[in-house]
Amino acid sequence: MKLTKNAAIYITWFILAFAAICIYFAPRVTPVLLKKHLGYFPFEIGGWKGVEKPASDYMAAALGADYILVREYYGASGEKLEVYMSYFAYTKEKKTPHAPQLCWVGSGWALKDLGEETLALESEKCPSAAVRKILAEKDGERILLIYTYKINERYETDLLNFRIWNVLDSIFKRKNSAFTIQVSSQVGGQDFDKKEARMKDFLSKVLSAAENDFLP
Repeated sequence: MKLTKNAAIYITWFILAFAAICIYFAPRVTPVLLKKHLGYFPFEIGGWKGVEKPASDYMAAALGADYILVREYYGASGEKLEVYMSYFAYTKEKKTPHAPQLCWVGSGWALKDLGEETLALESEKCPSAAVRKILAEKDGERILLIYTYKINERYETDLLNFRIWNVLDSIFKRKNSAFTIQVSSQVGGQDFDKKEARMKDFLSKVLSAAENDFLP
């Protein structure tokens, strides 16, 4: 029997509510720490050189992440990519990843979902990661975002799926660590495909480094 959209929504919320009750009465989750602080993340990756951009007090307070990294990476030709990472040793109310779309829409950007893609990683521990591409447009400016979430050992690009696994892992694994990363850059009409390819290649290298040396 095929469920209607409304029925599927009600069932999902029932599961989440039931899981939340289980979490409330169950023992606390165990924080999962990074192997290394994100501050030690390489400043040079695949020919790109990074410059630190300290996170604002507002960003730190709004996210509640245990670790935040914000950098600009420059290619040999001066091309710039902005990188944002955050890590939560455990998540709870007001201490959880936010959907990047919310911030962009709140700032007046129109967003177009370009779909999900799987990136190959150079990591035996995690050979691939699902990422989502978003095109943001405002006043003639176009910015390409590529981002992903990781809940414990699983990469997700949909925030609802992320939250479902977050709850289930809290119950059955007693842990719910979370990692987020977003790479963004201005894009023009003619060089869009080339820029997207360079961004994906860069993100693949960044995620490989994160998996091999930083993420638990």
